[in-house]
Amino acid sequence: MRSFEFCLATMGTTVPNGADWLHEVKYDEYRLRLEPDGDRVRLITRGGYN
Repeated sequence: MRSFEFCLATMGTTVPNGADWLHEVKYDEYRLRLEPDGDRVRLITRGGYN
């Protein structure tokens, strides 16, 4: 499994695409990363909280 770090938002004029890009959706001022954990998943905040 590949691990990804959170990115800080930057201003852009176009949306990048291709296999090397990930897009995250930000809801209610929280960034979440979904990680597989055996037969479950974990949601991790940018600050490292479950």
